Amino acid sequence: MQTENEMRAQVVEMAAADDGFRAQLMADPKAALQDAIGVSIPDGIRVEVHEEGSNVAHLVIPPSAGLSEGELEQVQGGLFGDLAAIWRVQDW
Repeated sequence: MQTENEMRAQVVEMAAADDGFRAQLMADPKAALQDAIGVSIPDGIRVEVHEEGSNVAHLVIPPSAGLSEGELEQVQGGLFGDLAAIWRVQDW
C-alpha cells in the first residue's frame, strides 16, 4: 500500500504530465482520483485542487481544535491524515 505522500506525489506527477488528467482533476477531483488511482472518496469529504503559480502559494494547516470527537478521528494526523484510513481505497 502506498503512503499518503507517495499517493500525493503520484497525482502531482500525473497532473504535470497529462493535461487531460489535470483538467479533470481541477473540474472533478473525486472522479479524477477514482478513475486514475482507484480511490473512492466518501460524500462527506470535500477535495479541493489548487494550482500554484509564480505569484501564488498554498499553505495547508491542520484543522482548529474546535472539532468534534468524530471530526478529530477523521482528520487525525493532519488534514487528511492517513488517506487509506479515511478514503476506502479500491488506494489514495
